[in-house]
Amino acid sequence: MTSTGGEQMPRALFLFVLSLLPVVAYADGYICEADMATGFSYKSGAWSPANFEPNRKFIVRRTEQSEQSAPHVPDAKWSVLVLGDKAPSNACPEFDALGNLVCLGPFSEFRMSKDSRRFLYSYLSGYWDRPPLASEAGDTPYIAIGKCSPM
Repeated sequence: MTSTGGEQMPRALFLFVLSLLPVVAYADGYICEADMATGFSYKSGAWSPANFEPNRKFIVRRTEQSEQSAPHVPDAKWSVLVLGDKAPSNACPEFDALGNLVCLGPFSEFRMSKDSRRFLYSYLSGYWDRPPLASEAGDTPYIAIGKCSPM
């Protein structure tokens, strides 16, 4: 049996729709930009309050199959990436009934409201997790707040 021109159109349409699936899958997410950031820094032998440039951007997207083995969130549905990084910094379960997303990472936490599209990011390494006599001038704990937009 030979193919007719009428059969080619549905096949071409199917292939076109299939080619759009990666774009549609990636579009299910948010890009988040920090508005303000504050924390603590170690200078001249003492810890003191510090303001940071709110220059961090985050991508919140569906977790890819290769990322599903995050030990701190065994059933991760969402991932948070610092813009420019290849690996997620935080793993998240699904949004809860109130539209909130709570994402854990080894050194940080990311929280976002789907309704207000506001987020809070905290980097908690430094200060408390240094062994005695270690350099204090390493990581600086901070917290950032900002807004997210759908991708």
